[in-house]
Amino acid sequence: MATNEFLKETLEHFKQQRAAKLEEVRALDITIRQIQMQIGEPVDQVDLVLTSGMIAEFKNSPMISPPASNANYKPRVDEFFGKSIAEAARMYLDKIGHAMLVDDILKAITSGGCKVGGADPKRTLSITLGQGKREFVGTGGGNYGLRKFYPDMPKLGRPEGSVPTKKAKANRGAKRAAKRSAAPRAHMAKPKAYDPTEVSAAVSEVLGDRQPKSPEEVRAAVERKVGYEVKKIALYGMLRKKDFEQVGDKYRLRNAGDDLQVVEVVQ
Repeated sequence: MATNEFLKETLEHFKQQRAAKLEEVRALDITIRQIQMQIGEPVDQVDLVLTSGMIAEFKNSPMISPPASNANYKPRVDEFFGKSIAEAARMYLDKIGHAMLVDDILKAITSGGCKVGGADPKRTLSITLGQGKREFVGTGGGNYGLRKFYPDMPKLGRPEGSVPTKKAKANRGAKRAAKRSAAPRAHMAKPKAYDPTEVSAAVSEVLGDRQPKSPEEVRAAVERKVGYEVKKIALYGMLRKKDFEQVGDKYRLRNAGDDLQVVEVVQ
């Protein structure tokens, strides 16, 4: 049974996700108002949730100019061979120069040698792009582009004007010290930087066969794929997403169109 400390960590994890989504909504509001002002349409004051400072920000910022397109680009058959899903998608969009449908991105990177696993590769790719908010941006209608295509979008991170408290700094220092003193796991080589996009894709691949697995089984398999330690709290947060379903004390990938439910196992 989960302890209070574990639940507190889970709560903090979801609070951070909520803050990131609010920041994404803020960016969309700015872009919408810029376009409205550019074409001479009145700005709707009913759903204008920006502060006066933010209004000044998009009033004074230039209209977003679309990046140059390379519509004739076609990847080589081995161009993305050995690349992760996120890396292949990033390389492809960078060459194209604008947002593309998930279906088109999937077709391009798989034709270029990238392996997109899971029972539903499109879902696996969608999860990867949706989790990679620091690189990818959903522009609506199932299209994704690179964040660098839209320079006027605010950067993700700590809200402006916020200052870390002494307690927060002390906690981060204690965690860093604990990590330095912890012995590395036997099956791991040199530690690599934690990549939530890579981990999310690995979770989808591990559960792609739709065979229920315990969190520890999933964690062990994911760590073997990515080559570094994955925190329990991070894995728990991913398994709680609507893309997966709980079967007793185990988890599996949800089929497209399934209703959200938790299947209880009768002992």
